[in-house]
Amino acid sequence: MPVAPDPNRSYTVVFAPEFETPEPTSYSSVPVSDPNGEFEILGPDLRGIPTGRYRVTLNSMAPDPSQRWQALVKRLKTAGPVSVEVKDETPIMVEVPDAKAR
Repeated sequence: MPVAPDPNRSYTVVFAPEFETPEPTSYSSVPVSDPNGEFEILGPDLRGIPTGRYRVTLNSMAPDPSQRWQALVKRLKTAGPVSVEVKDETPIMVEVPDAKAR
């Protein structure tokens, strides 16, 4: 199910590498305001991010996130780390596992 932002708010999706990098780094999406939850991570050179495995987190841009948003963040924490494999420029789906399934 897509994660739409709260009305009049946005969030960012953060990808933190699960592999060795020369310097500690993470990559953030532009603020997500799309009702379908679609986002793009441009990377430092505006050509995307390096291939590899990443841990994914969400950051609300709202000082007072809604109860729906707070429940999603709690679900992410309860379900455990969410990670994805970036292989090329093919769009990927970030799925949040059901906390009960773990």
